Amino acid sequence: MSAPSPVKAPPAQPQAGAPPRVLPYVVALLLLPVLVLWRQDDPLYTPLWQTDPWFYLGYFRDLVNFKRDLFPGFYYGSRLPWVLPGYAMHHLFSPLLANAIMHLGVHSVCVLSLFFTLRRIAGIRSAYLAAMIFGLHPWLWAATGWDHVNGAAVAYYLLAMALLTRAADKPAPPWTLLAAGMAVAGSIWTHLYLAAFAPFLALHYFVLVWTWQREPLRRALARFCLWTGSGFALFTAPLCIINGLWVDGNFWFWTPSLRTAQAVTTKYIWTESLWYQGQLVSYLWIVTAASIVALALLPTAWKQVRESRKTAGLLFAVELLGPTTLMVLLQFRGITLLGHYYYACYLFPAVFLVLAAAYWQATGTMDAKTWQITSVVATLAFGLIWVSPRSNGILLKALPAWVPLLLTAGVLAAAFYLRRSTLGTWLSLSALVLLTSMMYDGDFHYVGVHSTRQEYVRVMNNRRIVEQDRHGQPTRFWYDREEPGWLEYFALNASYMAEFARIGERFPRDCDPQVEPGSLAVVTSSKPNTPDLAISALTNCWQSAGVKPALQTVQRVDRPEHPYTLVVLKAVDDFSQRRPLRVNFDGKGRGTLELVPDAVELRYLPLEMWGASAGASVQRIAGDLTAQTPPGASDYAFTYAPLIVPETATYRFELKFRLLSGKIAFGAFPADESRWLANDIGGRSTPEGHILAFTAPLQAGQTVLMRIANNNATPAPSRFAILETSVTAIAPPK
Repeated sequence: MSAPSPVKAPPAQPQAGAPPRVLPYVVALLLLPVLVLWRQDDPLYTPLWQTDPWFYLGYFRDLVNFKRDLFPGFYYGSRLPWVLPGYAMHHLFSPLLANAIMHLGVHSVCVLSLFFTLRRIAGIRSAYLAAMIFGLHPWLWAATGWDHVNGAAVAYYLLAMALLTRAADKPAPPWTLLAAGMAVAGSIWTHLYLAAFAPFLALHYFVLVWTWQREPLRRALARFCLWTGSGFALFTAPLCIINGLWVDGNFWFWTPSLRTAQAVTTKYIWTESLWYQGQLVSYLWIVTAASIVALALLPTAWKQVRESRKTAGLLFAVELLGPTTLMVLLQFRGITLLGHYYYACYLFPAVFLVLAAAYWQATGTMDAKTWQITSVVATLAFGLIWVSPRSNGILLKALPAWVPLLLTAGVLAAAFYLRRSTLGTWLSLSALVLLTSMMYDGDFHYVGVHSTRQEYVRVMNNRRIVEQDRHGQPTRFWYDREEPGWLEYFALNASYMAEFARIGERFPRDCDPQVEPGSLAVVTSSKPNTPDLAISALTNCWQSAGVKPALQTVQRVDRPEHPYTLVVLKAVDDFSQRRPLRVNFDGKGRGTLELVPDAVELRYLPLEMWGASAGASVQRIAGDLTAQTPPGASDYAFTYAPLIVPETATYRFELKFRLLSGKIAFGAFPADESRWLANDIGGRSTPEGHILAFTAPLQAGQTVLMRIANNNATPAPSRFAILETSVTAIAPPK
C-alpha cells in the first residue's frame, strides 16, 4: 500500500458555499480610518510633548544636513527604512499631505498584513474581525499616527509575516520569500530591537510549512535561507549605497544604532514603571488579557497539533508568550521596555493573532445574514469609541477600576468557554469593546496621546520661518516652559533634536553662553516685547564668547487664547569683544601676532605655514591643501609655525577643514611642547566644512604651537583638506 500523498490542512474555519470574495473585506478595512477621522483627525499628529518623533521629522525635512553636519553619528538618522520614505514624502508633498500619506499608509499596511496572514490560517471571517479591531484600536493609532519608528517597524514586521504565510502555502513562487526577507530587513533596520522578534517569524514560516506541505525540514530551511537572505541583502545594499555616497559617507549605516544598542543594554537609564496611579498602564491591559487567553489555549492547542496537525492556536500562543516573557524578564532586570509604549506595541500583532484563534471560530459556520449583522454591528461598535474619546467609559469611571476590569475578564472567560458558538463570538466582541473604551480617553498620564492639526500646522510654519534664515547652520532654542504655549515651543525645538540644540528653558534666564558665530538662536515667548528682551539677554549672555545677536526675523504666532512671538537671531562676530589678529613672520619662521585696528572681518593665517610631521603629507589637489596624517591612532601630524601673542588675554584658535576620511584633533602646545594647553576632538559641522576650535588663556609674549593629530579609534591615516585657520583675542566682559 503506497503512502498517502501530502495533503494541505484546511483552514481552522472552513467557509460554507463558494469561496468568499476578498475584495469587499479589503475595501472595508481600508475605509476603517473614516470611522476614526470623520469628526477629528488628531490621531494623525505627533503629540507635542514627545521628543523622539519630532527628531525624525527633523531628518525628514533636512536629512543630509542633520546626518552629515549637525548631528553626525546620532542613531536616529540611521533608521533609513523610515527616514528615507519620510524624506521623500516631505519633499514631494506639503507637510500636511506628507504626514497623512505616511501615517495612513503605515496603518493600512499593518491592518491588511494582519488580515492576509489570518485569512490563510484562521479563515476570512476571523481575519476580518481581528484586523478590524486592530485597525480601530487606539493604541495602534498611537504607534502609526506619530513620526516615531515603531509604527513603521510594526508594518514591516506584519508585512514579513503575511509574505511568509503566503510562501508557506504551496505552491508559492520564490519572490514571496524574497520579499519577506526584504520586509524583515526593513523591520530590523527601522528598529534594531525587532531582531529579537525575527526568530518568531522564522518559527511562523516553518510551522506552517510543516502543517501545510509536510516538506522535509532540510529542504525548507535551504529555500528559506537562500531566498530570505537574498531579500535581506537586496534591501540592505541600496541603503548602504545611498547613505555612503549621498548622505553622510558611512556605508555601514546601522553602526550608530548598533553602538547605541550596546550602550543601552550595558547601562539602561530610562527606567519606567508598569504601574500608574495604582494600576497597570492601560496599553498593557489587552496584552495581559491575550496572554492569559494564550495560556488557556495551550492544552487544547497542543492536543489539536497531535491529533489533527492544526497548529494555529499553539503557534499564535508561542508568538505572543515568547516575546512577552522576554520583555517581562528584561523589566525585572531593569531594562524596562514594557514600561515604554513604543516597545510594548510590538506585542500587539501577536495579541490579535491569539484573539482570532481563540474567539471567532464560530463565524465560519454562521449563515450569511448573521455574519453580516455581526460584522457590521461590531465594526460600528468599535468605531463609536472614536466619536468622543474623552467621554469613553464615563460611567465606568465612577466605579473602582477593578469593577469594570473584573466584569470584562468574566465576559472574556465565558466567551472563551463558548468560543465555538455564535454567543461566544458576541460575548467576546462585547468584552473587547468595553475593554478598548476603558483603555483610551485621548490622554496618557494626563497628556494628549495626539496633537491637533492646528498645532501641527503652527509648528511646521514656525519651522519654515526658521529654515528661511538657517541656511544649514546650527540652531539653538530658548523658551520658558512656564508659559501656556510652551509645548509648541518644545515641539519646534524637538524637531532640531531638543536638548542637543537648546539655550535654555527659562527665558530670559539661565542662558547657556556656549555659541558659535554664524549659528542661529530662536526665541519663542508670549512675554511683552519679546524681540528686545531676547536681544538684551543674548547680548549679555554671549559677550564672553565675542559674539552678539543680530535680529533676523520676528513673527507673531496666532495661537488661540495665548498668542506668542517667534524671534530668529543670528550670532555674529562682535569685533569690540572678539578681536581679529594678523601675523608677521620673521626670517626664522616665527610669527608675531598683532591686533587688527578697527577690524570689520576675521583675518586668516597663511596655510603654507603648516609643517608636516614624519609620516604625514600635504599637497595641493584641485586647489585645496589636502593633508594626510600618519597611521598611528594619536600620532602628531602637522604643527603650525610658532606664534607669539601680543597681550595677556583669552585666545580662540579655529581650524576649518573638509574631512575626507578618519578623524583628527586640534590643539595647542606651549613653546617647550610639554603639554596640551587646550584641544578640541569633536567640533561642529557646517555646510561649508567641519570646525574644531578651542580657547586658552595666554600671557603677553607667550609662544604657542598649534597642532593637528590623528584621532582615529584604530590605526589608520586620516585625510582632510585644510580650509581656514584663524586666531582671535577675546576681551574680558565689561
